[in-house]
Amino acid sequence: MPSLFRYWSRHAVKSGDRIRYCGRDGTVSEVIAPGSDEARDYDWPTGGVCIDLACDGGPCTVRLSPPDGRYWEDLEFVARPPRAVPTRSRRPR
Repeated sequence: MPSLFRYWSRHAVKSGDRIRYCGRDGTVSEVIAPGSDEARDYDWPTGGVCIDLACDGGPCTVRLSPPDGRYWEDLEFVARPPRAVPTRSRRPR
């Protein structure tokens, strides 16, 4: 499935990404596609991303929709966790 949203750096936004938003470190917890069941559940027709941030009073969650429908200028991609490599189970000899 192609990514719906991208950072200003043009990286695709994915759940689990480490980000910086307005100078605060955080993590993308969920990507919500416009018009999806999740968007309807959240009453958020434009979709967007949910990010968990380190705030002054402790952790906080923020919902963001890109102003132009696709990109954010103030949401910065920092890193992506490595993908888990599937391992083969060895059969006993």
